[in-house]
Amino acid sequence: MPGIPTHFRILELTLERLKSSNDPKLQAMHDLMAKKDNRAFAYLGAIGPTLTDFMAAAEENPYMEIWRIIFLFLSGDGQADPGFYPLRQRFTDYLEKASAAIAAQDLDALKDLDSETQYFKNDFGADLKKTLDPTKLEKIYQDVWGLIKKCKPIVMSTLLGPAPPAQKWRPREFIFWKKTGKFAQALVEVAEKSGHDQFRAYAYGYLTSYAGKVCGSPFINSIVWAPYRLHWWRHRWINNWVDTWVYGKYESGATMNKDTPSLPYAQWPKLCDADLHQNIEIPGEKMDPLALMIAIRDQTPLPSALDKQFLDLWFQAFNQVYGAMDIPSGFTAQALNDAYLVTWLVLWFQTSNEVLGCNPPPSQLVPPSDCNQPSWVDTSLPPGSGTGSPPPTPEPGAYTQTSTAKKVTGIILAILGGLAILGGAVAAGGAALAAGIWLATHAEEVDWNKLACDAFWWRWYIYDLMEPLIQGFAKSGLTYPNPYFLGDPLTEQTYDPAKGAKVVKSRSAVKEYPAIWSPLLIWDFTADPQYNPLVKIEKLKFQNNLVETKGYLHSAYPDFFIADQNNPLGNAGVRVGGAWPVRGNIAEPLQFGNAVDNAVDLLANLGVNLPDWNLDGDRGLAYFTWIFKSKPHASPIEIDPEP
Repeated sequence: MPGIPTHFRILELTLERLKSSNDPKLQAMHDLMAKKDNRAFAYLGAIGPTLTDFMAAAEENPYMEIWRIIFLFLSGDGQADPGFYPLRQRFTDYLEKASAAIAAQDLDALKDLDSETQYFKNDFGADLKKTLDPTKLEKIYQDVWGLIKKCKPIVMSTLLGPAPPAQKWRPREFIFWKKTGKFAQALVEVAEKSGHDQFRAYAYGYLTSYAGKVCGSPFINSIVWAPYRLHWWRHRWINNWVDTWVYGKYESGATMNKDTPSLPYAQWPKLCDADLHQNIEIPGEKMDPLALMIAIRDQTPLPSALDKQFLDLWFQAFNQVYGAMDIPSGFTAQALNDAYLVTWLVLWFQTSNEVLGCNPPPSQLVPPSDCNQPSWVDTSLPPGSGTGSPPPTPEPGAYTQTSTAKKVTGIILAILGGLAILGGAVAAGGAALAAGIWLATHAEEVDWNKLACDAFWWRWYIYDLMEPLIQGFAKSGLTYPNPYFLGDPLTEQTYDPAKGAKVVKSRSAVKEYPAIWSPLLIWDFTADPQYNPLVKIEKLKFQNNLVETKGYLHSAYPDFFIADQNNPLGNAGVRVGGAWPVRGNIAEPLQFGNAVDNAVDLLANLGVNLPDWNLDGDRGLAYFTWIFKSKPHASPIEIDPEP
C-alpha cells in the first residue's frame, strides 16, 4: 500500500496527463479536479481507502490510539502539563517578534515584549520540564511499542482457530479486501448521477488511488518481503522511505544511474516541510491543529468538516456495495468525518515545520570571522549524538565592549536561552535566558561579534539536541526520514547510495516469498528478513499446488510503478480482470503497468466493471480478493473467493 505522498504524486502526474490529452472529456476531468473549490476533494479521493486508517474509536483501533498518545504529548493534559506544541508556538511567536525588533533596533517594541520575556525567564523552563518529564516520555515510548504489536490485522489474530469473520475486522482491513473494484465503481456512478462536482472530483481521485494501490502494493510487498497482513509495521516504515524517495525525486527532477542519483540525496527536497496537509484543506474550513488535538485528547466530538451531502453520497455508494453484508463497526458518517480530520492532523504533524520541522544542519552556515569553536560544542560528533557539557551561563559584562557600539539590548541571549530550553537543556537555557534579560536591562554597550559567534555555535548545539527527537520519530515509522539517509537508512551515518536500494527498490522474484518475522523479533521491523537467521517462512501455497506466490517481477525504483514508460499499460491494465484467484497463472501472473497510465485508462473508461483486486496485494501479484477457507496459520493455506 503506497503512502499518501506517493498517491498525491500519482494524482498530480495523472492531472498533467489529462490536461495535455487530446480528448476533451479527459481535459474536462482535469479542469474539474483542478478547480479551486474541488481540488482538495480530488486529493482526498487520492488518499483512497487509506482514510479508513482512522475510522473506529481509538480503543478499537490501536493505530488511532498511537496517534492519540502523540497528540496528548503535543497538546498537554489540560492540567499541569501545558504540552509541547503550545510551548513551541509561544516561543516561536516570541522569537519572531524579538528578532524583528532587534533587526530594527526598536527598543520600544522590545519593551512591549516584557511580559513574555518575564514568562521565559521565570516559568518556561519549568513548563517544558513537565512536558519533557523523562518518566512520562518513557511511558509514551512503552505504550506506543505495545500498540504497534496490537496493530496486527484482525484476520491474523488467531493462531489455532479459523480466521475471524469480516464483520470483526477493522474498517481499514475490510475496505482493502472486500469488493474493492465495485466500491470504486459505485463512487463514480453515484458522483456522476449526483452532479455534485466536489464529489465527482473525489470519485475521480479515488480511481487514481485504486490504480496506485493495485500497481504499487505488490511493489512495496517485494521490498518488505511480505504483504501488510504479515508485517504491518514494516510496511508503514518502508512506505515512509518510499514516500521520501518519490517526493524528492519528482520535486528535484533527479534521475538514477543504477543506484546513484544524479543529484545527491542530501540535496533532495524533504517531506518535513512539504505542507501536504494543505492539499486536503476544504475551502472555507478553518483547521486548528491544537483544537483538534485537545478534542481527541478529551474525547469530545470533532467539528463537522465534510458536509452532509458529501457524506450522504459516500454512504450511498458504500451501502450500494456492502449493504447486504455484515460490516464492521466504525462505518458511520461521523467516523468518516473524523477520519478526514485526523488524516489532516497527521499530515500536518509529519509535513509541516510547526512541530518538528526539518532541523537544517548548521554546517550549511558560515561562522563569523574570529569565531572559535567553544568547548561545549563538538562538530565531530555524528548528527543527533548529543554534545558535551551544556553551555556556560553568560556573565554580566561578557557581551559588552568599550568601542563605539550603539546602545543595544542583550535580548538575543534570551532568544538563545529559549532555544536551549526548547532543545532540552532546561537548566542551562534558563540561566542564559536570565542573563540575557539582565543584560537587556543593564548593558550600555554590546559586543555584536561575540553575540554573532555564540549564535552560530548555539545553532550547532540546538541541532544536536533536536536531531534525536526527529530521527526517533522517523525510525519508529511515524514520520518521514531525511532523504540524506537514503544513503544508509540503517546506520544513518555513512553516505552510501547503494544502501538506499534496501528500502525503496523492489525485488524481482524473491525466493520464499512471503516471509514473516519470528514473534521474538516482532519489533525488528527495520530488519531485512533475507539476513535474519530466525526468519520463519510462510509458504502460502495452494492446496495440492507447490508453486510459490510472487511479490513482483522487476527490480526497480518507485518511479517504475508510478509512471515509467518502460512499464507500460500493455495488456495488463488494472481494469482487465480474469479468472479467480490470479490473473494469468500462478506460476507467471501478469504484472500491472504503471499507475498513471492505469489511472488515465480508468478515467477514460468510466462505467466499466472494475475487478475486485486485493488492494494490499496479498498472497502475491495480481490476486483478486479472497477469504481464508480454514485457519490463517494453516499449512498449506487454503482460500476461497470472496463471497
